[in-house]
Amino acid sequence: MLVRIAIAASFFDDPVLNSDRYQLHAVHRSLTAVLTRHAEIACLDDTEVSEYRRKVSTLPSTVRAYWDPIFGRAGRQFRIHFPQSARPSRRAMSISNRKDLLSWRSHMDHFLVGTDQAREFGFSPSSDGRTDEASGICISSYRGVTPKQLREMEELNSRYYRAGQLSRDDLWNHYIKPLVIRASNVVLIDKYAGGNLQDCAYLWEKIGEIPSPKSSHGRKIQILTRVLPNKNKGDREDAEHRMKEVESFARNYEGTTGIKEFKLTWLPDKTWGKKGEKKTDSSPEERHHDRHFRFDKRTLSISSGLDYIANPAGMDGQLTYRCEDDRHSSDFTNILEKEKILIAAAGSRPQSQGRRQGS
Repeated sequence: MLVRIAIAASFFDDPVLNSDRYQLHAVHRSLTAVLTRHAEIACLDDTEVSEYRRKVSTLPSTVRAYWDPIFGRAGRQFRIHFPQSARPSRRAMSISNRKDLLSWRSHMDHFLVGTDQAREFGFSPSSDGRTDEASGICISSYRGVTPKQLREMEELNSRYYRAGQLSRDDLWNHYIKPLVIRASNVVLIDKYAGGNLQDCAYLWEKIGEIPSPKSSHGRKIQILTRVLPNKNKGDREDAEHRMKEVESFARNYEGTTGIKEFKLTWLPDKTWGKKGEKKTDSSPEERHHDRHFRFDKRTLSISSGLDYIANPAGMDGQLTYRCEDDRHSSDFTNILEKEKILIAAAGSRPQSQGRRQGS
């Protein structure tokens, strides 16, 4: 989902780019916009992160400002991709040939290089770049930071999968994990989550293993879902019993490394709209039917919600990532508005604790 980009040292030192003040600003402005919203920087280790910071410090102050949200004190939204397995022997910034590049094939999608290094890799620096056949990694000079390339990166953020096309592990590693790592609040809007929560033990176990951000006081999960229906007409105690079982299941994950609080907010059916009613822009059925995760300032919409997470091999799924302040920020804003409406309907706040709502 998030594009993994590595930037060679030669990119920062490129005399052609640095000689054109207007182009220098335009390239770094576009690149950092992508890095803060739609990408990760591929780094071998913390030492390489420090080397990135050192290179950024050599840029003109007006250009360095673009990098402040990434490497400055406010860089909480920034994501770094560290190889977890088959670790390359050379740092990404120091890649000098295709053999080095090949060792990064599982950890990098795009490699930005300087003008001279582009020639060494055998393509014209003035082109959009090319894909290395052996590694599958796209290589480009600063000319590759084009509106077309940026659009292609954004397109990776929304994709449709046929049943079985995406494995459960890939769903976690490529879509969910990158968003969980930096999130202190995870909110799920899913009308049917209450009935599927226990089928997704894998997901909650994975989240529970990831330490919450150092800047937070612990990660909180909130599920906004409907009150479970009675299996037998008039048997309200049955539904109450099943909801208590689900809540008990969720509490098992509280106090783990990655989950401080796990809360369910139950909302009555009328909150979600009535079946068969005419749908309008303000209709709860229209506005709340889809399943949406919010990870602080990022969202991931999954067409079948927890059903798909539990069994991606058994159904098709559409996954769409959005971020506050990106080109599609209206999608993020709409999801946030849905969340606020539901919480208001439940008479609670996102971080509040206490009795079950909506029952």
